[in-house]
Amino acid sequence: MERRTIRMPSGRVTRAAAVTLAGLVTVPAVLAGCQSEGTPSATTSPSASVTSASPSASPSAASPSASASVDIPAAARVKSDKGAEAFVRYFFDQVNTAWMEPRPGLIASMSSRSCDFCATTEQAAKALAGAGQKYRTKPVSIRSVDAIAGAPGGQYYLYVDMVQNRSDVVDASGKVVTTDGRKDIPSNVAVLWSDGAWRMHAVEQT
Repeated sequence: MERRTIRMPSGRVTRAAAVTLAGLVTVPAVLAGCQSEGTPSATTSPSASVTSASPSASPSAASPSASASVDIPAAARVKSDKGAEAFVRYFFDQVNTAWMEPRPGLIASMSSRSCDFCATTEQAAKALAGAGQKYRTKPVSIRSVDAIAGAPGGQYYLYVDMVQNRSDVVDASGKVVTTDGRKDIPSNVAVLWSDGAWRMHAVEQT
C-alpha cells in the first residue's frame, strides 16, 4: 500500500477527536479544551467538577515510564511501522478500558506530556471515576491503521479509521446518564519513540 504524506501538528489537537465524545456531558470543562473555534460547549451537568489539563512541556518530552499494570504487547514495543500501528491499536483499546472501568492514570502512562488529546481523555477518565460513572460498552473502535510518510526523527505518523460507537454512560446503579451516538471519526495520529517505548503524541481529526 502506498504511504500517504501529511503534515501533523507537534502534539496539539486542533479539533475534537474520536474519544473526546460529545455526549460526555459530565466533563464540559475537559471537552472545552479540545473544541475547535465555533464549537458549542457541552451541556453542564450539576455534578461535574473538572479542571482541564494543559500540558506545557516541549513536544519531545515524554511522560514517565508506563505503569507496571500496563502490559504492552510485544508487537507494540517494536520501533517500526508495524510496531507503531500495533501501539496505536493498543492505546485506543486502553482508552476504552480507562473509560469503562473507569481507570485514571492508564492513558497518561502511555502518552507524551505535550499530547493535549491524551490529557483530555485522561481528565475524562478522572471525571468518570469522580462521578461514579462509566461507559457500559466500548466507546471507540478501530477499523484500520496505516502508516504515513513525513514524520520527523523519533516519530511516526499514522492514519486511523476510527469509529465512535453508540455507547451509554451509566451511574453506579446502572442508570443511563447519557448516550453517545455512532459516528465515523477518521484521524491522523503521531506517536513518539522515547526511552525505548512508544508514546501517543497527537491526535487530529481529519
